Amino acid sequence: IASRELKKRGLNVVDGAPKTLTMSIESANYDQGMVELKTHIDMRVKTSDGYSAVYVGENSSYMVAIPSRQIDGAVMRVVHEMLMDPKIVAFLTQ
Repeated sequence: IASRELKKRGLNVVDGAPKTLTMSIESANYDQGMVELKTHIDMRVKTSDGYSAVYVGENSSYMVAIPSRQIDGAVMRVVHEMLMDPKIVAFLTQ
């Protein structure tokens, strides 16, 4: 999912690239209430030059949500948050 979202935003994802991002899910919560589904994901991203940060992705929907799409949406939001970080943008564009 993260790879797909990076590619959608114009980034090349290739093996053996000189710059790398290591992404790991630190926590994920899925809460299904009577009417609302909520997903919360904390993802740590480390760059190959040593920068590290945790980003949050949250997604919620009501009534007839599909769980896999709900989780995909939270991951999409994590990638979006990562790409809003000026240090990540600088790392990727230098």
